[in-house]
Parts: sequence; structure tokens; C-alpha cells
Amino acid sequence: MEEIIRQKNILNMMITMHSELRDRYIFRSKFADIILFSSAAILNALVFVDYNFLQKFGLDKEYTQLLIGMFSIVIFIISVITLIVSWKEKSESHDKAVNLLSKLLNDCRYILESDDDDKKKRIPIFFDQHKQVNETIVKIPSKKFNSLKSLHLKKIELSKLVSTHPDTPLLLLRIKQFLNGVKFK
Repeated sequence: MEEIIRQKNILNMMITMHSELRDRYIFRSKFADIILFSSAAILNALVFVDYNFLQKFGLDKEYTQLLIGMFSIVIFIISVITLIVSWKEKSESHDKAVNLLSKLLNDCRYILESDDDDKKKRIPIFFDQHKQVNETIVKIPSKKFNSLKSLHLKKIELSKLVSTHPDTPLLLLRIKQFLNGVKFK
């Protein structure tokens, strides 16, 4: 039973890690898309605008052509970057991991709440499913593991603070959490 409790804690941590990576990658993907579409819109506006109209704003033909060239380069560079880093695909793979791990976590909770006969049947099935899921999901990059684990532990600590101080603003609880974590000598 101790192993099931340990697996439950590990699953909680892995869900936090994959959720954080999913959210980071989808943010990056959307940010790149916004920059890409904004640059494309500006480029299209500059291409179709009359040079005589731009001269009223102090922009001559050469400067406008330079802007068009710069926005073309920006669009090309962002397109290549998004193609290479594939943030959207990474986000989707971490989302899949979150969903599979969440199902395992629910199974784990069910085992912990069930009677002894049901536990004996479900534990081997759980470990088989656990092995299959771990073989199929995207791995947490080792360079990011410790920072993500730290994030998970901070999340747990903040959750405890919220439970004990439900009326306190979240910002103040985060400050309290930070100050509790800093050791003064």
C-alpha cells in the first residue's frame, strides 16, 4: 500500500510538470503566431499603400521599401523558428501525458479507497497500466526536472497556505510562502 501512495505522489508531481510544460509551449506557440500574423498584416498594409500617401507622414519610398523588406525577413524568421521548435506539437504531447497520468491518478485514488479484495485485483492492473503509460508519454527533459519539481513543491505548499488562510489574498500568501522559503542567518 505504501507503494500505491508513493505512486500517487509521483503521479501528482508528473501531472504538474507536464501541465507546466504544456502551458509554456502553448503560450510560446500562440505568441509566435500573434507576432507572425501581426507582421504579415503590417507587410500587407505596406505593400498596398500608395507611396504618395505615406509621404504625408514623412515616409519616403525608400524607407517604406526598407520596412517591407524588414517585415518580410521577420515573417520568414518566425516561420522557420516555429517550424523548427514545434511548440504546438510539444504542447499537445504534454497535454496527452497530463490526460493519461490523470486517469492513472484516478485509478490510484480508487485503489486507495477500495476494500481489500478489490485492491488485490486492481493493484497489478494499475502497475501494468502505469508501465504502459510511462513508455508512451513524452519524457520530462532532465534539464528542467529540478525546476519543475520545485514548482510542484511550491504549488503544494501554496495549496496548504490557501487551505489554512482561505480569506487571505493569494498575493499575500505567495509573499508569505517566499519569505518562509528564505532562510536568514
